[in-house]
Amino acid sequence: MVWILVSTAAIADPSEPEQMPSSQSTKSLLHTITVIGEGKASAKPDTAVAVVGVETIGKTLGEANDRNSAKMDALIKALKSNGIADKDIQTTNYSVTPERKYNRETGPGDITSFRVSNQVRVKFRDLKKVGTLLDRVVKDGANTIHSIYFEAEDPTPIRARASAAAIAAARVKAEEMAKAAGVKLGDVLQISEIIGGPRPVPMLSDSFAAAAASPRASVPVEQGELEVTAQLQVVYAIR
Repeated sequence: MVWILVSTAAIADPSEPEQMPSSQSTKSLLHTITVIGEGKASAKPDTAVAVVGVETIGKTLGEANDRNSAKMDALIKALKSNGIADKDIQTTNYSVTPERKYNRETGPGDITSFRVSNQVRVKFRDLKKVGTLLDRVVKDGANTIHSIYFEAEDPTPIRARASAAAIAAARVKAEEMAKAAGVKLGDVLQISEIIGGPRPVPMLSDSFAAAAASPRASVPVEQGELEVTAQLQVVYAIR
């Protein structure tokens, strides 16, 4: 979508004495066209990120925590033994939740057990191994996989191509309007970026972990393509 705004100089009051405009006021009196151009660029991702973890339940906090620690230790060792660097494994959540027996009349009662959850954010730099490694960590104790998404390690080139496409689109629209109005397009006076919301991240439920635990060579993972959208507002002078 392109928004277009054409502005003109104010008409002077003939009763007022003629004054020479300053350079600043001259700029403000310029006729302008303002357009918003949108550009897109796509590229193959080169890294994948997944949040995996272990959730355990025990009658006592110590029991639940010991089980969780043992399974998380096995999970992290499996990741590192398959080439995941220390810098690419980061704890994102550790929580302890007491579970109580619920009574319809009196509400929550005494604590019956404890639930311990521990999750790590893992970056995979070899996309060919993502499915195999997810299968491995599930077999080694991971029972929660909350998300997986793909990204570019350096998104600068993709963003630059999207911005260039947005500038080109804005130029085309501005020229169309200038031609329709019988004026000529001048220099670019201003460019500003329109910041949008974060890109959607595909979420995977716990059923993904259940699927990964079923007999197969590896978890099927499709990387697809990344798409970056840029929106730029461009102000042109017209004459």
